[in-house]
Amino acid sequence: MGKINNKKATLLFDSGAEVSILDATFARKVGCHIDENQTLECEGVGRSPYKIEGRTRLKITLAGSLVYFFDAWVRPLEVKI
Repeated sequence: MGKINNKKATLLFDSGAEVSILDATFARKVGCHIDENQTLECEGVGRSPYKIEGRTRLKITLAGSLVYFFDAWVRPLEVKI
């Protein structure tokens, strides 16, 4: 448990990932400014292409006092069942 932009959130970090992606709905909910001038085309599982909506900077707080600023790409994340 930590905070993103001073709002409580459960955080999962993947230090081996080439890019970090944040759900667009969640990004707006925690007050992220999304720079839509920065875009990125990615290739997902099964080589399916998708486009990133923009980029944001997150303020991440851990253990109540450790603060990090972290850049992440933003796109709508869909759950397919």
